[in-house]
Amino acid sequence: MAMKGGDEEEEECTAARRRGGGVHRGEQARRSRRRSELTAALCLLKFALLSKSPLTEAILYIQCSSEKERIKFQPKRTPQPDKNAIAADTNSMTLNLFVSKSKKKVLYAEAGVDMVNFLFSILTYPLGSIIKLLGKNSGFGCMDNLYKTVEDLGTGGYLKSEEHRKMLLCPKLAPFHSVGNQLLQIEEASYPLYVYNRSRELWVAAESKENNLSKVVMDPKSPTGEVDAGKGYMKGPGTFMILNDLSVAPLSPVKSVVALLNQMNVPINDVVERVVTIGPNEALKLLNASLISKTVLSDVFNQGEPYPEGIIKI
Repeated sequence: MAMKGGDEEEEECTAARRRGGGVHRGEQARRSRRRSELTAALCLLKFALLSKSPLTEAILYIQCSSEKERIKFQPKRTPQPDKNAIAADTNSMTLNLFVSKSKKKVLYAEAGVDMVNFLFSILTYPLGSIIKLLGKNSGFGCMDNLYKTVEDLGTGGYLKSEEHRKMLLCPKLAPFHSVGNQLLQIEEASYPLYVYNRSRELWVAAESKENNLSKVVMDPKSPTGEVDAGKGYMKGPGTFMILNDLSVAPLSPVKSVVALLNQMNVPINDVVERVVTIGPNEALKLLNASLISKTVLSDVFNQGEPYPEGIIKI
């Protein structure tokens, strides 16, 4: 085998480096394109939820990415609920509101774990079911139009099947994502029963319950590892502070409440306590306001008739 001279080896090394650099630059270009595509998709999703003209807004946002967000929430509207939105077998919850008389707004609320479980469970709601609950009048972006389009195309026979139509218009909660006191009616999906297939040496979904060697999936919220559904996400009992923007924190000693009022520049003698009952109707309004507002408690509870006032407990 002929040996190559030093000059030839150097030339081959240089060529290899060039080829390698080209490959590296090509991979960088592909990654850059993928990042741009992801940014465009996220912008379109964002403005579909916030704007009535998401295509225009997404394009302008990408071209002017250094600008601050220009889209503002639409004026708050009272939702027209779907007639099947309210769950029949639920218990109401109590919420203690602390309201500034002079500013006429809710400063914060006190509630137990059931109320916090409900607020946290909103994060698990499928978007299609939220729009259905709010009677296709959610008030955010153009998603209501998208929902109505699926309805029209479904009745026109453009979708693959009725099952696909239901998947889009009435999506279910993921298995084990419901809470004990489910105020709003969203059906929960379930895992199948699993049986052991000896020939394949693995667990598979069972077609029937006749096989004795079977397994079920445990609810991760169950405190004792049982199959029965867990009641919620929070440990209990406990009392929590819920701010007007739905930030939640454990209720601290009196000093923390006083510090909060001082921070808001609200004197104690300007604060009254109002006790409200949270049922399905109030839950629906809270859901709607949480999607379009930064002052949820004031928007929901300052719209109705005055609630009974009590002496502030500080």
